[in-house]
Amino acid sequence: MTISKVNCALLASLISLLCAVSSNTSAESQADKFYQQLVANGGRYQDEALQAYVTELGEQLVAASPMADEKFTFTVVDSADINAYAMADNFVYINRGMLTFIRNEAQLVAVLAHEVAHITLDHVAGSRGAMVGAHVLSWLLGAIANSNDVYYAGAAYAESIRSGHGRENELDADSEGAKYMAAIGYPPNEMIGMLSLMKDYEQMLKAQARERGITRPVYHGLFASHPRNDARLRNAVLPAGNTAESAQVVVEDTEQRYRLMTDGLIWGENFVDKITPPNRYSDLTERVRIDFPLNWSHTGTLQANGVTARPSSAAPSDKKSVPTSTQSPAQTSQPLELVGEQASLTVTSQLRTPQTPEEFLYNQLGLVQLQQGGAIAPAKLSGYSGLLPNAQGNPYQRIALIYHRYNAYLIVGEVAPELRNSDDFETADKLFMQSIATFRPISQREISGQKPHRIAYVKANSNSTIANISAELGLSDSEQDELRLINGLYPNGEPEAGDWLRIFRR
Repeated sequence: MTISKVNCALLASLISLLCAVSSNTSAESQADKFYQQLVANGGRYQDEALQAYVTELGEQLVAASPMADEKFTFTVVDSADINAYAMADNFVYINRGMLTFIRNEAQLVAVLAHEVAHITLDHVAGSRGAMVGAHVLSWLLGAIANSNDVYYAGAAYAESIRSGHGRENELDADSEGAKYMAAIGYPPNEMIGMLSLMKDYEQMLKAQARERGITRPVYHGLFASHPRNDARLRNAVLPAGNTAESAQVVVEDTEQRYRLMTDGLIWGENFVDKITPPNRYSDLTERVRIDFPLNWSHTGTLQANGVTARPSSAAPSDKKSVPTSTQSPAQTSQPLELVGEQASLTVTSQLRTPQTPEEFLYNQLGLVQLQQGGAIAPAKLSGYSGLLPNAQGNPYQRIALIYHRYNAYLIVGEVAPELRNSDDFETADKLFMQSIATFRPISQREISGQKPHRIAYVKANSNSTIANISAELGLSDSEQDELRLINGLYPNGEPEAGDWLRIFRR
């Protein structure tokens, strides 16, 4: 697969960001920028109860660490990839896909403790920081290029950075994280349990690749540097408290809470939000949609000179909106001072050309003065965005052009004259960019009413074999392997009557 010129431009900008994240001098500001970009592009999983749950556990670990007085940011990333990572400025990320494989709350705490320890031990500025940045970069590029080959190439590069003292850093993080776990009452041996789970995952990937007759890189995620029977890991972890009985929190006591918090968690691809918010414009003729900011109203259609949205003319309210699992990033941060005619977002469409979106803006639309321009890729589409200044040199329009199929979609965010200064425009521009990031095609599955798979929990009975459950759910052979894996039964185990089983279904 060949990456387009637009994606190459984005690759260059992301590599620049990666290099900045890996340096001591600019890591803090760049780590914050990465977080903002992640949120703006829909990368933060939209389940506030789950986000709060992970944050609560993470903050308990931080309170038991030498950095108890510092602020940490914990985020569940809306990615099916099985991984977690720490970045500079005390940012800890765990992918949604990791949560679908974790068996209980203690294992979740083990993952978070490992990543918190990387920060407290100051690993994120050295090879660990470069390795994590490369992992994150490869994940983003995989999404941008819609190519697993890009992802695995990036992951393989990331893993090549892990050598020598990188292996020592991992063991140090295991040992230090185990201390934090024990301090808040969780058995550190669950960190070893997570290693076993990840090794089973790696074996499953290898087996599936052999069946398809392909060569696929092995798993490169969390705990990838450890062998299955890792004596050094056991020596690093178990001294912190080696039995569940000695822990204040017994694993079984928290399994129910973990089941409750992950019940309904999206499994695999998250391709649709079934509840249509009032600020969403959907066009079933051109099969595209966009979410305008919360409480903005829109008029018009793409077939009749475009769609325009503006803030409500009502007086600002003192009440803060409470984000829910159905809200998009554009809905959760609306500045209340924007009302009426102070700002607008307009979307129009026209036939595209073979040019890149940047060239289209320059050659077809004559927008030669765009500032701070760069490639964008909402929903893996090719696009370009920049700022247009007025005659006085002040920014007053956010311009974005996005290609989908045969059309070019021009999105223009504009502020009123009284807001055409750097500070006020920046406030409005955050909303513009968040809305632009929600632009995406409407899939046939969405139109036909299909829903993504979600995690559910059921109790096994005497007839609950993996084969019977797979047949009832209509699972493929590879999905049957995954069903065994997420229940701790890979490669050929069977549940016992009374066991809680995790399944995935629509």
